[in-house]
Amino acid sequence: MLAGAAGLRIGYALVAPGRQPRTAALREAGPDAAALLCGAALLTVGAAFIEAFWSSRVSIPFAVKIGFGAILGAITVAYLAFGGRSRGR
Repeated sequence: MLAGAAGLRIGYALVAPGRQPRTAALREAGPDAAALLCGAALLTVGAAFIEAFWSSRVSIPFAVKIGFGAILGAITVAYLAFGGRSRGR
């Protein structure tokens, strides 16, 4: 979803640049798209680590795995919902 949002941000700058040239619109949209892609990469690496080392262990009870997944899911949703907002008005 995040990688798709980055692509849409770049594509929108290319298709509808407004009153500025396309190159300027792409330069302006680039840092936002790069930040989204970095976030997607970090989430993918984190998910791969959890899948490789946590999910495959049979010594951990299933209920603990479900609880851990629910907590990480809530943290991820909270970060995506509230991350990047300023504390001001």
